[in-house]
Amino acid sequence: SKNSSENNVEKTVENKDASKDKNVVKVDKKKEEKSSSKKAIIIYYTYDINTEALNENKTYADEVSVGNVIKELVNNKVLQSGTAVNTAKVTNINGVRTLVVDVNSKFVNFNQGSSAEMLSLRSFANSLIKTFHVSQVKLTVDGANYSGGHIALKDGQYLKFK
Repeated sequence: SKNSSENNVEKTVENKDASKDKNVVKVDKKKEEKSSSKKAIIIYYTYDINTEALNENKTYADEVSVGNVIKELVNNKVLQSGTAVNTAKVTNINGVRTLVVDVNSKFVNFNQGSSAEMLSLRSFANSLIKTFHVSQVKLTVDGANYSGGHIALKDGQYLKFK
């Protein structure tokens, strides 16, 4: 019957994938179709707290959005779970292409040291600058200038690529 041959095909695919990745449980055809439509490239940065080095990573998403960049940063423990975008837009400030981003308060992590805070901000800024091809990022948290445990941004201060 048609149904049992489909199941056999799915099992074969499943076994091939399972040999590569122990986390693959079953192949979801809908998910596969969805991932093939992911054409937008998201560039995001992670960091190594011991060396203070940033690492560039690439992934594909359904669209280039600040939300998708933040999702990758949360998945990679650069930002806290629950971090979300309130607003984001690319604009020119004094002739400089700038991404103005307002995030929710989950963005601020008071449980990290000064190095981790600096590296998180750099990873965030570099990710947005590279993904959106802007020169700088204006970051606010719930409408106010970013202020964390160790770093505070003032009016007219922007995050640059470092």
